[in-house]
Amino acid sequence: MKRHIFTVAKYSGYTLCALFFLVLTTYMVFPFDRLKTLIARELTQGGRYEVSIGSVSPAFLMGITLKDVVFVSPPEKPGEKKSKMEIERATVKFGLFSLLKDSPDVSFDVEAFGGRIKGETQKIKKTRKIKIDFEDISFKKLPGISKAIDLPMGGSVTGRGNIKIPPEGYRMMEGKLTLNCKNCSIGDGKTLVKPKFARQRPGQYDPVADKGVTLPKIRLGRFGGDINIEKGKAEFSQFEALSPDGEAKLIGYVMLREPIIFSTVQAVFKLKFSEEFKKRKPRIQGIEASMARGKRDDGLYGMCITRRLKNIRFRPCRFSAAERGTGRGPAGRLGGRSRGRTGRRPPKRKRPPRPPTGGKGMKTGGEVDNY
Repeated sequence: MKRHIFTVAKYSGYTLCALFFLVLTTYMVFPFDRLKTLIARELTQGGRYEVSIGSVSPAFLMGITLKDVVFVSPPEKPGEKKSKMEIERATVKFGLFSLLKDSPDVSFDVEAFGGRIKGETQKIKKTRKIKIDFEDISFKKLPGISKAIDLPMGGSVTGRGNIKIPPEGYRMMEGKLTLNCKNCSIGDGKTLVKPKFARQRPGQYDPVADKGVTLPKIRLGRFGGDINIEKGKAEFSQFEALSPDGEAKLIGYVMLREPIIFSTVQAVFKLKFSEEFKKRKPRIQGIEASMARGKRDDGLYGMCITRRLKNIRFRPCRFSAAERGTGRGPAGRLGGRSRGRTGRRPPKRKRPPRPPTGGKGMKTGGEVDNY
């Protein structure tokens, strides 16, 4: 018995030793420079981005590590600066036995945007399943956020999610994401902000629209909720925040499309400042004046968020199509007839019959019978 165990251990050692030297030799002779060029070419997505990679090195057990990856997208309008997205480190590993399949299982670990993103993906019956966890992602470092919102934002985002992408793509995606923003805030009390929605009205002087305003730091506290995705419609659920400076709510949805920047948004962000905060920061009254068109009956100021993610638009509004049929907002201003709290159109009223215009209804003298 002992001799049999010794024989098995000896040949197992030979096998492990051979595998070790095989992997070591592969890493030593593998052309990582050519691999870096190939990966950069794939990440350009048909010339949409300019991609540069600092270095490519092997990772433990069937993987590679990329460092200093930079994505540069061209300006959308003449005169604008190029936008840049940086990834400090990204490690991708492949399942050993899954390499025998057409689509191997992949796990990833990314350090970017001041935080960390981890997850794994696998393909089962042509459906891509993705599990993702991220923590301490900084709002300030997220690409496109500051450009779209045009306001200084603070805080870090933590969350997790499970997503299923069928062969039809994003438009039929299913899944759920849970997001939480710790120490969220809007404004910093230093940066001069001139909101895009502020407009100079004829005959009226609006200092916010003319010169801009230094927005004081507005604390939102813990802000977050769920994003439920069903057949490509990602709907915000219970996105609320309550702090000593005020309260905020986010209602609406995103219709997902490929590429993701062509997804359309239909949402409304509602904000209300506390009386104590307005006494402490008197200049906030100028912001309220510029958002007067969005003041609602409940005292909240509404900010509609529409159009594609590529050129998202913010504007003050009292009513939003994002609340249609939810019973959360007043009806009758959403276009068409009043829909009430159920979101259904009321029945059409029957019109009285018209008097006849000819035939038996006409007298010889050309007078019409009175009805």
